Amino acid sequence: MGLIKNFFNGILNYPSTSPPCTMDFRVDAGVQIANTNTLVTLPKGSFIYGFRVVVTEAVVGSGSATVQFGFTGLGMLSLAVAEATLVAGYVFGSHAAGIATNSVMSAPHVLTASDTFDCIVGAQTLTAGKFDITIFYHPPQDGAMDSSYKEFVTA
Repeated sequence: MGLIKNFFNGILNYPSTSPPCTMDFRVDAGVQIANTNTLVTLPKGSFIYGFRVVVTEAVVGSGSATVQFGFTGLGMLSLAVAEATLVAGYVFGSHAAGIATNSVMSAPHVLTASDTFDCIVGAQTLTAGKFDITIFYHPPQDGAMDSSYKEFVTA
């Protein structure tokens, strides 16, 4: 199992390579300015089912900060959630309330190019807040399928 330390002081955990996979990590967003911060990059061909965010430490900011997570290139983003809502135990993600069920935000997608999963802090600087994040995905296929796969011939 590989571990990667990211600039948010989080540990990135790749628990298995058997699809479907989860990528689990923690984000420490204390003292984060209003900005888009790249957390991880998934390669072209990955199938993204969605993601879940659990607040593990209440968010504190300058009063009007918002936090949003997601794949910015794909457009699969959570709602921008106000800091007052982001208390310990609050859960949100790609299937957030208020999102139309047929929108890009709630539908699984194949990445046609590598894309980043980002933390977007809006309006004000954060001074505290931690999030546990799980991305549900299927990694891209490595090369052509071998002879163990069933082949269909079409006319």
